[in-house]
Amino acid sequence: MKKKILIAGIVVMLLGANAFIIPNIFAQKTPENLEVDEDNGNKLIFDPLFDVDNISYSRSFYKSEIERKAKINYEHQYNNARPSKTMDERTKDYPLYFDREKNMVVLPNREMTDDELLTMCDFDYNINTLYEKNRPHPTEDMIKADEAEKRARNEVTLFYGADLDKFNIECSYNGDIGGEKGRYHYTVCFSPINEPYLAEEGTPYHVYFVDIDANTGETLDTDSYYSHRRSRWKATDSLSAKEKNEFIQKSRSAMKNIADLGKFSGQYISKQGNDTVVTSFDNGNEKYEVELSYPDMDNVGWEKIN
Repeated sequence: MKKKILIAGIVVMLLGANAFIIPNIFAQKTPENLEVDEDNGNKLIFDPLFDVDNISYSRSFYKSEIERKAKINYEHQYNNARPSKTMDERTKDYPLYFDREKNMVVLPNREMTDDELLTMCDFDYNINTLYEKNRPHPTEDMIKADEAEKRARNEVTLFYGADLDKFNIECSYNGDIGGEKGRYHYTVCFSPINEPYLAEEGTPYHVYFVDIDANTGETLDTDSYYSHRRSRWKATDSLSAKEKNEFIQKSRSAMKNIADLGKFSGQYISKQGNDTVVTSFDNGNEKYEVELSYPDMDNVGWEKIN
């Protein structure tokens, strides 16, 4: 299964003109007192579905800023929160502004206020809008995004048995699959509407992904993320023959609403990381790979191999 990049609020939506400002309830801190997110270096891509690599940042983001921004993104998207000044209204006289000559977002030498993070949410939205206007779009003979979403919802219901009534749906049109020229597809993501707050509270939740072929409407891949799954075995651990067979049979059963694998030969493939097992099913014409969690055998995802 192709693992997707996860981040709260992959696509930030614009919800009208009326606004309120989230007050800054956090005390200002000096940079040396803050924990820097080293993984992001000097560039931070908030929206993995959009290419904004050409925009740089004057410093790394603090982990606390990233955590707070996820919640503020939620307020921006669902509760109509807007900043006191947009990035376009900010000049070099402000601690936060966009340097057009350097194509760089200049961040203050302290932790950003809630209003400044809200400005970043608006800035992300504007970047996404510009990208959307210039990115490839489906041709007339391809299925539409709403049809892809409908099919993806059905797949999640059939395979995971999930109730998606309180989930946010994000659908993106993407390019070639696995180097196959012209194999365009939609990736549909289902995430809890209140994901930032569930994460903060430590409440377990799932995020689901489905790839739909844009030409045929066929489901190519499903995947999921569980916020509380932890490593259950060591890298040196291995499955016994009995355990491998149990995973094969459980995987076959997990696919009962997707494809009849009764006459497919099944085999154990490998461990994925430290907490899942992949099995393969082949009848000579079709091939599927199924991924289950270890050791509880929950459905993680499946992929049709062409």
